[in-house]
Amino acid sequence: MPVSRARSLFPCLLAASLVAGLGNGLAAQSASVTIQPDADATLYEDLTGGTANGAGPGVFVGVTLTGLRRRALLHFDVRSAVPAGARIVSVQLQLTVAQTRAARATAVDVLRVTQPWAEGTAIATGSGGGGGSAQPGDCTWIHSAQPNLWASPGGDFAATASGRFALFSTGPQVFGPSPGMVADVQSWLDGLAPNAGWLLKTDENVPQSAYRIYSREQFIPSQRPQLTIVYVAAGTTLSVGTGCTGSNALPLLQTLAGAPQPGGQLTLGIAQGLPGAAAATFLSYGLRLVPIAVDTGCLLHLEVLPWPSLGVRVLDAAGSVADTYQVPATAVLTGTPVALQSLALDAGLPRGFVLSNAHLIVFQ
Repeated sequence: MPVSRARSLFPCLLAASLVAGLGNGLAAQSASVTIQPDADATLYEDLTGGTANGAGPGVFVGVTLTGLRRRALLHFDVRSAVPAGARIVSVQLQLTVAQTRAARATAVDVLRVTQPWAEGTAIATGSGGGGGSAQPGDCTWIHSAQPNLWASPGGDFAATASGRFALFSTGPQVFGPSPGMVADVQSWLDGLAPNAGWLLKTDENVPQSAYRIYSREQFIPSQRPQLTIVYVAAGTTLSVGTGCTGSNALPLLQTLAGAPQPGGQLTLGIAQGLPGAAAATFLSYGLRLVPIAVDTGCLLHLEVLPWPSLGVRVLDAAGSVADTYQVPATAVLTGTPVALQSLALDAGLPRGFVLSNAHLIVFQ
């Protein structure tokens, strides 16, 4: 039978500055929400600021036949859809391309916008590629919301892309997940950065590479832009992966029971290892978007090296061990994430060890 003993998690929490990341193989403890933009628009290259399209059924990105640039703006109200204190583990943006003359797939950058903008009321004529007449309050190539100006023509956005993806021909296409997009949504949720949405742009060096993408005004809801956010709410845990198979033909299993709430208890277990083997559980800043394969079927999920350790334990005759930890009775921990993964020695394997599945804890 596993042994159990009470300890405090507080020293472990002091060992690292903890932020969330993304795991692989999300379990049922996570929640998912899909939202549509509450604003979207196109920036048409026009140094007079006379062209806009905030209320039309399409947004545009790329370069026209005549060499004019198009950039799309999208804003999602994250804080109305995801509970405060949650940790974002996955973000995917779905777009539906309605039309393009591009001869091949085009790379599109997703860039965090750094100045608020307004969608406006302008509607482009025809298929929308040439835009419409800008009205007061519209965003244009030079205006964030006419008459307010961008700091730079073409929009204000971060120098580094939050993600880069290939845009193909017509039909639905999914961007993400990427660490940058996850970080953006997390910062918007936590209020650490103003949410001014994303700007989509290509390298803008190939004429006739523009794409018309259905906007939020498209009459078919499934063709509108959609942002799917997977998160772990405060006070819950997420199990990730399955663990490596040991020489006993069993995957090393990390278990976690209890509620991560102030004053509560969490029981952390390691099971299915070799009896008498040394084992340890490590803490990290978060979980990797893409885990590292240390061997076939053996994945490292923890984000940052080096990690603090909960100490070395010896597995009992059943190849198991368990410890109970006291959660400090303080509201300071609310929303704090901790990632855990266990390792056990296994002399019957060439690599000499097995890794367990991992957990992400988000404190209430």
